[in-house]
Amino acid sequence: MPNRFKAISGEPDGAASVAHEFDTTQSFTTPGGKLISFKNAGVEKFSIDGDGTIRSKNVKVIRPGDGYDAFKAAVDELGAAGGGILQLTAGLFEWDTAVSPNFTWSNIIIQGMGNATQIELATHTAFHFRNSVSATSTAFGDTSIADESIYATTVAEATAFDEGDLIRIFGTNADTGESDSEINVVLEDGNGTTGEVKLKYPLTRDLTGVTATANLRQENIMLRDFRVTMKSTAIATSAIAMQNIQNLVLDNLHVESEDGATVLGGIQLYQIFKSSITNCTVVNSQQHSINCTACFETFVGYNNIYKSGNTTNDSAIWFGRGSFDNTVHANNVVSAEPLGGVIAIKIDDGLEGAGRTIISHNHIQRGNFATINPSKECLIIGNIIDHSGDSAHPSSVAIGVADRCAALYNYIIDPYIGIQSGGVNTDCLIEHNVIINARSVGIGCYSNRSIVRGNTVQGAVSGGILYSNPDGNGLVIDGNVVVDTGSTGIWCSSDLTNVTITNNVVEGNNSVGYGLGLQCSGDGSGIIKALVKGNIVKDCASYGMFFQGLKQSRICHNIVRGSTYPFHIGDRPGTVAVPSEDVDVYQNNWRGETTAINATGPGISIYDNKE
Repeated sequence: MPNRFKAISGEPDGAASVAHEFDTTQSFTTPGGKLISFKNAGVEKFSIDGDGTIRSKNVKVIRPGDGYDAFKAAVDELGAAGGGILQLTAGLFEWDTAVSPNFTWSNIIIQGMGNATQIELATHTAFHFRNSVSATSTAFGDTSIADESIYATTVAEATAFDEGDLIRIFGTNADTGESDSEINVVLEDGNGTTGEVKLKYPLTRDLTGVTATANLRQENIMLRDFRVTMKSTAIATSAIAMQNIQNLVLDNLHVESEDGATVLGGIQLYQIFKSSITNCTVVNSQQHSINCTACFETFVGYNNIYKSGNTTNDSAIWFGRGSFDNTVHANNVVSAEPLGGVIAIKIDDGLEGAGRTIISHNHIQRGNFATINPSKECLIIGNIIDHSGDSAHPSSVAIGVADRCAALYNYIIDPYIGIQSGGVNTDCLIEHNVIINARSVGIGCYSNRSIVRGNTVQGAVSGGILYSNPDGNGLVIDGNVVVDTGSTGIWCSSDLTNVTITNNVVEGNNSVGYGLGLQCSGDGSGIIKALVKGNIVKDCASYGMFFQGLKQSRICHNIVRGSTYPFHIGDRPGTVAVPSEDVDVYQNNWRGETTAINATGPGISIYDNKE
């Protein structure tokens, strides 16, 4: 017979049934005391403490009295064993670390017990995961970026690179003075024996005479269910810092800095891939609350952020320096009082670029300066923005729109400027947004080849929809509703080409005692090849439709009612004349208006209108 212990119970099944029961005659209350220990050839594999905690080589438990050194040792032990779970019990952990740790392990879970687990840090962060292990020092020699590839002149250690490795380029650039930068790479072929490394997002500067180092990326790090407070004595750059990690999860964390702490950020992420930051609360950061630099395919969602930053360079959520393909979803952002000029969500297109980010269904209260400030190829959809900016920040914009961006189905209340696209941008879409009570312009579109369609603008003091670009080309303003604004309902100015203004409704433009319904005013060469069709203009305090400097254009099938002056084409009396030429005005309806139509200029044909 084998030397085997076997216990069989005949206890019948039932709600109160216990098959086997082990008990002690003494109460085990001393930390470290074990109810049972399981060993293999004398080596303990796991045990059960007196409080029921299970311990194993892959599970560690830290209590408030254990101290920071015990916490660090437990993380290192789990990492050396290939990973595991570190359980933080309920209670107050008061740690004062001389320096921030530099954990380099993968497959680590640090799990608290929600708000019952409170960690107070007096000086530095205790949560710093960063892989600093170098795999190679391959010299690239005289080389530069070409066709998104680096070609090495020496390949002594090229086989140390693996697909997906992060490469760090060291060296000083003579033009910029920049000392180093990090970029994500994939190998051109297999193990890199040709010495060719293809960049996913290349630098745009010369790399002559520099060297490259491949950092080994960590994987599978999770922090969840605890609170971190940086005390007023803290001097850390951030409460939580993560770098060079794939599959990072930060969930249900509360991160806060006391007044007086010189902690710049709440959560800082650098070179993070395929990760998520969810259900976290970040309070009272001096700079960015959630700072994501060189991050890819990362989800930031369902977080609550309060009192972010002190200057116009600070953001509640910030992606920059080579961040692409990320999602910012369903966060709640409340800025500090009084208004301080802080950006709620920013995608910063800096030296290495950033973009291709979805910003969706966030709720932003009292965001300041540029509330949502994206970079190229971003989708801004379904956000609610309640008050952004004031007269102290005249460039305050609720949503900024950059190259090839779309702003769709956003609801904006009481902004300074509702939505604005820049003059250097192209191919923007601003569609189905609602903007209420803008203290300046509802929508300011200054980009080429752009569409403003299906939006509702109500109560904008300085105008509903404004387009101005000295070299504008390819603008569509279609199906918008502009109600109760001051100045002009829809206004296109400067020299433009190929403008389509169709199927819009402008009503009640008299909130400041002077308001035009629809205006096109060209300067210099004028507005060329415009189509103004199917619009309805009602009850405006001044001109219903006003055109100046319009050329080779058509104005047709529009309806004007209740304006002081229904229609004007030519030049405005008392101004420098900008003639209109070769314009057909036909099948419009001004029936019942008592003021005559005003039209001057060569080649203007007015026919078949109902007057």
